[in-house]
Amino acid sequence: MSKTKFVLNRKGVRELMNSPEMQKILTEKAETVRVMTGKPDSFKVSTQSGKTRANAMVSAGDKKGLRLILDKNILIVAMNRSRGK
Repeated sequence: MSKTKFVLNRKGVRELMNSPEMQKILTEKAETVRVMTGKPDSFKVSTQSGKTRANAMVSAGDKKGLRLILDKNILIVAMNRSRGK
């Protein structure tokens, strides 16, 4: 067998991880988690472009959402539900 060497194009990967398409995918995943909380009006989704990759975050949008996070770990539960666990 011949030996094949794989060289990762780091610049290309960085561009892919920070692309608008990746931000769209992350926003969709974060929206799924927000809906899976059962109280989507109490949470908000934000997306930002970082130095090396895009990031999406689901956070409490009001006091009711914060109380759900503190009392029931609702975001962790919602993430597991969105993964099918």
